[in-house]
Amino acid sequence: MPFYAWECITLQLVHREVDLVIQNESDMLDLLMILIDHLKTVDGVKGSQAHVENAILVHKKALKVESNRNLKIHITSGERNKIYQATLMKLKIMKIRSKISLMAFEKNKSVNELFLD
Repeated sequence: MPFYAWECITLQLVHREVDLVIQNESDMLDLLMILIDHLKTVDGVKGSQAHVENAILVHKKALKVESNRNLKIHITSGERNKIYQATLMKLKIMKIRSKISLMAFEKNKSVNELFLD
């Protein structure tokens, strides 16, 4: 059963790696959103979303000092959703780049040559 690179995902567990092939694009996106949410990740590393959230909080605190408001500072669900969507967009871009590379390979051209023709 042949498959493409963008249909594959590797889950790195403590004692082993699990490779999955999900050919249905909708199912793959659903799994990725679940993983992004559960792992709190922006780059595939568990907990990496915390760095982005901390940067947002620092920026909000700076704005609070400037405006001198007594607002409680926290990450809103809308902001968290934007982080999820940005992470998913990065994964979609990786998939598109992989497809372009495959097209170039099949035509025995470089990516630049593919676009110039």
